Amino acid sequence: MKIAIWHNLPSGGGKRALFNQVRGLAERGHHVEIWCPENSDRDFLPLDGIAKEHRLPLHEGEPATGRLDLARAWSETRGILHDLEALSRHCRACAAEINEGGFDVVLSHSSKLFYMHPLAQFLRIPAAIYLHEVYRELYEARPRLVWQAMGRNGHPGWSPRGVSRFLADAVRTYGFRVQAREERAAAAQFEMILVNSLFSRESVVRTYGLDAEVCYLGIDTDRFTPGEGTREDYVLGVGGLYAPKGAHLAIEALALLPPEQRMPLRWLGNFSDPAYLASCRALADEKGVAFDFREMASEAELLEAMQRARLVVFPAVLEPFGYVPLEANACGTPVVAVAEGGLRETVKNDVNGILSASRDPGGLARAIERVIGDEQRYARLCASAREEVLKHWGWSEAIDRLEAFLRAATERGRPRGGAPARSDVFAVSGTS
Repeated sequence: MKIAIWHNLPSGGGKRALFNQVRGLAERGHHVEIWCPENSDRDFLPLDGIAKEHRLPLHEGEPATGRLDLARAWSETRGILHDLEALSRHCRACAAEINEGGFDVVLSHSSKLFYMHPLAQFLRIPAAIYLHEVYRELYEARPRLVWQAMGRNGHPGWSPRGVSRFLADAVRTYGFRVQAREERAAAAQFEMILVNSLFSRESVVRTYGLDAEVCYLGIDTDRFTPGEGTREDYVLGVGGLYAPKGAHLAIEALALLPPEQRMPLRWLGNFSDPAYLASCRALADEKGVAFDFREMASEAELLEAMQRARLVVFPAVLEPFGYVPLEANACGTPVVAVAEGGLRETVKNDVNGILSASRDPGGLARAIERVIGDEQRYARLCASAREEVLKHWGWSEAIDRLEAFLRAATERGRPRGGAPARSDVFAVSGTS
């Protein structure tokens, strides 16, 4: 097949999935070319050595400004509207080139701006999107829903200040409503939405009212292998250091372990929220847990850290898939995680890790203790962790699945003069 790929992914698990997909498809003999914004990530797992890249402009808006509530809210909403239009112009330009390239199918990945994007609206050939996750900030409480009205106690009444806050809230919410409308419209233009887990499929149904196909990812087991060195007594966390990744929960759990079992927590991340990082350091100091954070660690550092860690802890909130636990497993390292999101599909309790049934620090502490407190169980988990990845999560099988979906998308075709008319999961059809 001749495959056009579009993405606007930052460093992280999504970019790793894209890299492995591009490499796998190219190695199978498919002709692959890539379109992306000119300012998209070039350093983390670069793609230009595998396939030809076409980099087109995408002019993102400036950060929100304004000290007064209403002025800042308007700045935020104007930024959303600007970026939606800028992304649309960029996608239109990319689609114009792709349409003239003789491609069989388009495989699109997420955009770091809004995750969903309107590329398919401008295409004349079949298109599938690999949607790593929906724009969760619109649909999940973090810690409150963005649609939620101002708190009863926080509303200052109908004074001039109160009216200003009311209008600011309405303006800010309008921007989110437009974003949600445009994302849903864009999603309906793709012949196929591919996702990384059953949990992600459910998220797409909840968010867009559209169905999706589960196309599980895989792990590069030639790269992620058990190390030859000895294990060290530390717990490893991996991922951007911000509240949804749950580093604070790992610190609280480790603090509950007996002093003789309490290991340092090392965290490797591609970015950090400065305020959250400061709070984690303060919490670790208060609880007596040694905590070390390393930002933008190299691939070699990540691999060595996974190979040497006693275990990997993954307390992320509703993680859609979770590359990190499987990469750790491929290194022969067991995982402790919270039983939610896509982790219920990748971590089998007492096989390649231990799942905590709750977000309670005590529950996570007990899960950690189960791994490290029994030498026989620990040895068994280390051995079965890699076996589980080799059996179920190889990249060759992942490319097989992806190829099958792309071929199915080409067979569906695209209606002359436009995008597919996809019905939502609640539509009633075939009645007479």
